[in-house]
Amino acid sequence: TVVVRLAVVCEGQLLVIDRPGRGPDLPFRAVGEASVSVALTGLMADLVGSASVAPRLLGYVRNTVNRPTPDYPWPTPRACFTVYAATVDLFVAQRLSGSWVNHAEGASVLTERHWWPLLAAGLP
Repeated sequence: TVVVRLAVVCEGQLLVIDRPGRGPDLPFRAVGEASVSVALTGLMADLVGSASVAPRLLGYVRNTVNRPTPDYPWPTPRACFTVYAATVDLFVAQRLSGSWVNHAEGASVLTERHWWPLLAAGLP
């Protein structure tokens, strides 16, 4: 696993961040030399500011890239990404940076994201 992503949900809305040049995405953190749990704990602390919100595993995404571009940073031919979900209350949600989209909006702007199939049936 090279990246952990977090689907933050509040009252039927999904938090997305803007990645310059890439558009809306889930908040994420590269795992690097750390473990998945350390990367997830750091992402939660930076994003939500509290360890009291318990993330739950949504699933895994595997990228298969046989011919990477020079700027592709992940292992080839396969790199794995883990997607977690966390539900926050309105008080926490108001402090978070990013945009909120409902499932229908997400379906129109996020379908090209490799993790969208994990959310396509509905928000967790």
